[in-house]
Amino acid sequence: MHILWYLRPVLAPFFKKYYNIELEGNFPSPPFLLIANHTHTFDPFFISTYLKNPISWVVAKGNFNRPVIGSIFKSMKFIPKQKGMPDVSTIRGILKNLKEGNIVGIFLEGSVTWDGSFQEIPKGTDKLLDMVKVPIVAVKIKGGYLTNPRWANYGRRGKIILEVKEFNNSTALDFINHNEWNWQEKEKIKFKGRNKASGVERILWFCLNCKSFRTVQSNGDQAVCSKCGEKYEIDEYGFLNGKRIDNVLKEQILILNNNFHNIKSIPKAKIIVRDKSTTKLKLVKKGDLFISEKGIYIDDFILEFKKIKGVTTFLKRFTELIYNLDNVIRIKTENDSLLLFFLLRRYLHVYSNS
Repeated sequence: MHILWYLRPVLAPFFKKYYNIELEGNFPSPPFLLIANHTHTFDPFFISTYLKNPISWVVAKGNFNRPVIGSIFKSMKFIPKQKGMPDVSTIRGILKNLKEGNIVGIFLEGSVTWDGSFQEIPKGTDKLLDMVKVPIVAVKIKGGYLTNPRWANYGRRGKIILEVKEFNNSTALDFINHNEWNWQEKEKIKFKGRNKASGVERILWFCLNCKSFRTVQSNGDQAVCSKCGEKYEIDEYGFLNGKRIDNVLKEQILILNNNFHNIKSIPKAKIIVRDKSTTKLKLVKKGDLFISEKGIYIDDFILEFKKIKGVTTFLKRFTELIYNLDNVIRIKTENDSLLLFFLLRRYLHVYSNS
């Protein structure tokens, strides 16, 4: 077990106080399967502060390639899961750990929410929950997203509530289906911080006023459209000019779907190619990423749409996909990972229907 777990008695009080975490409900004794909505990078730490036993978290396989983090995850017996694709080995790992009397933790959405709403979960998740022979402990995390929105460069200070409830089947899914904005409209909790608009370009691709593409630039607590002068601010309740972020993103996706053919390139990208089985690094390409009817490319290296599957996002700056079945591709951009994700989904939809 990694030293971080032994530091838990010191770290737990810090996390509780710094993030103003409150617990509603109680955790049973292991073994059990823990599921939760995914609101914040530190969600596993928030939950672990209230448990005396370590948790074998199911985490994105790509994390195991990261310096330091990868070795920590391995030492703590975390279970790797390839994002965007079914992974039988992950199911085996989950069942094995539960049979050994451990706690297994899963964020079923696979990644932190971009807009505060509950995301689509993999098909067959309900069957897994109905299959396990141990209690299912569901944790609804409220306030985690507003504490540090995934798109943001800086966090805020407010309140995080962990609501815990025990189930014995897939009805637990309904419990963790949490929308941060429905909750915040009722609670009206202030989340205070500096530079609250910094990073908003990651979700605000088009100006809401003039609809121009990539003209909105953030600077501290405000973002401004260079074309029409429209100003954008995030208030202390998390709203963008009074609008819920989930509704803003829906509008952005609608505009994108109607104009995706006009977007021909994404600047300053980095393509990282790894072998899907061994994770061995195979290729790195840097430069402007161009988009054609057949695929996306940097220089002479092209990723054809017909060979792309399992498109997801990773952290703030990566778009991840499976290519030609045996390669994991990560495309790093500063502000365009989510934009590229929806662009690829749109092109793949067009390709599959052509």
